[in-house]
This record gives sequence, C-alpha cells and structure tokens, in this order.
Amino acid sequence: GYFMKLKHNGSEKFTIKGNGDVTATGNVGIGTSSPAYKTQIYSSGDTVLSVVSGDSSSASLYLGDSVATRGRFTYNNTNDSLAVYTDNNERMRIMNAGSVGIGTTAPLSLLHLASNAPYITFEDKDNNQDWQIQATAWFAIRDQTANAERLRITSAGNVGIGEAAPLDKLHVYESSNSATATQLLLQNEGAGNHSAGI
Repeated sequence: GYFMKLKHNGSEKFTIKGNGDVTATGNVGIGTSSPAYKTQIYSSGDTVLSVVSGDSSSASLYLGDSVATRGRFTYNNTNDSLAVYTDNNERMRIMNAGSVGIGTTAPLSLLHLASNAPYITFEDKDNNQDWQIQATAWFAIRDQTANAERLRITSAGNVGIGEAAPLDKLHVYESSNSATATQLLLQNEGAGNHSAGI
C-alpha cells in the first residue's frame, strides 16, 4: 500500500509506498521552488550529494537510458578505490594512494595502462603535430603527423632510429642516397667545440 500521496490539480506528483519506495513525476527541487531538471539541489553555500554505504560495502551512482544501465561510478569502502564504468565495463580505477589504472584494477605505478597494445597519443593543436607512444612486443615513439616511426626499442634492448628491426644495440638507418648524409653526430661544446659525424 501507500504511505503518502501528493497530488496537484488531481494528478499524483509524489508518492511514498509502504516499502519505502519513492516515485515522483515532473521536476523535483530541493532548496529551490523552480527546478529545471528531474532533480535539482540548490544551496547558497556548498552543495553536497551524498551516497553512503557500510564500511565493507560499495556506494555507486548509476547512469543509463530506458533500456539498461551503461555507466557507473563505484566507491569501494573496503580498499578505498573509485572505479569508473562505461558500457557496463570498468574502464578506470583510482586507488587510495592516488595511482590510476586504465584497463587494470591493480595499478602498479602513478599511471598504469593495460591492454593488448597500449598506445598514448599527444596532440599539439598549436603546431598541428601529433606524437604517439606505442608499447607492445616493443616500445616505439611515432610521429603520427608524418605517419613515421622515429624510434623503437625491442624486447632484446636493441634501439632503432629509422629502423623497425634493429640488428644491434644501436641501429641508425637513413633512406637517403646521399653519401655525405650524417647519420650519427657526437659533439662536445667544451674547449674547441669538437664534433664528429658518422
């Protein structure tokens, strides 16, 4: 049964059922008489929306559409971590010490990315220049604007500059046919400002 019903112009606007369920139609205002949204909370000072659970439980805020819940923020009181979900999958977790995991629930550093091939893209809008850091069976720095890989480190520790399959500890490759092109430059800016090019 119902514990309370509120009506306006003959239409039910707010009901509290005997089991404690609350339903409302229209916009609900707390601290305001003219709410612009389904729920609007107003205070002239700091305003707080609190979702609290037990010490060994989780507190969550669910987001979705009329078909299903898709997004969620969940605070786990057991380990004091905050998880962010999209499309019903956890995407990011912030641990109690501040470390952030994307693709992992147990970040091992301040920022921990985990996937089959984690890439990070840096986009400089001022200079229209994009760079990408790639980590898979190897580590690479890629110039996305020029669509060219600039440096690669293999799992064996070999470093390639202009070379995706370095054959030694340092492998520098230049596709230029110029016989005078310098591939490696060593410079000492001390007395005499000496330099040697290979």
